[in-house]
Amino acid sequence: MRQKQFDKKSEEYKNLLSEINDLNSKIKLEKLQFDEEKNSKYAIPYSYYASLTTSIKYYEVLYDVDLVVHIRGSKEVLDTVEKNIYNLTSLGRSEDFVEIKEVKFVNIYEDNPNDIEFMYNSGYVPTDAIEQETIFLKDIFKEITEKIEARGTNYYINKNYEIQDGKRKFKKYRVGYLSEYKIDFDELKEYNKSTDKNIYLDEDGYIVSLV
Repeated sequence: MRQKQFDKKSEEYKNLLSEINDLNSKIKLEKLQFDEEKNSKYAIPYSYYASLTTSIKYYEVLYDVDLVVHIRGSKEVLDTVEKNIYNLTSLGRSEDFVEIKEVKFVNIYEDNPNDIEFMYNSGYVPTDAIEQETIFLKDIFKEITEKIEARGTNYYINKNYEIQDGKRKFKKYRVGYLSEYKIDFDELKEYNKSTDKNIYLDEDGYIVSLV
């Protein structure tokens, strides 16, 4: 049945026009629902794999690394970290999985009143602490010298940043990456007075380098 068969002023024409409008509305609604479901179930999920390739790729992944991180902040910030740290599943990149073994508050010292034994590890130390000989290497040649001048690999590491023109602009710090190093406690207090990049010894024997 066609609209042209009826007079536009007739009831039949008006009823038919109403039915056509209802059908068009239903079609538009169903198409909208279809598009939304298509996006949510197919288009958006599959878009995450749009950049996948079948070629061979190589990535450096952290594995079997024991990482000790000291955090300085307000009590509110530290309490928040302590309560939520076990929600952390990766460090930086998503492929660098982490397993949190322990989180706790520790005491730190500018001297070593309890003769705490050093935990010899590798770490980042402010370059000026090395240059001022506040930090030196483990005394493995005691019969030759009292302490060995520290030498390591120099880096600039990112820390604080500001948003400028919609981008993060980091403040960079000069550090040296060292292995098996110690603190010269005779020099430490003077060094800490001269800078905000303080160095301490914690109650477990780890050197705390607050870059």
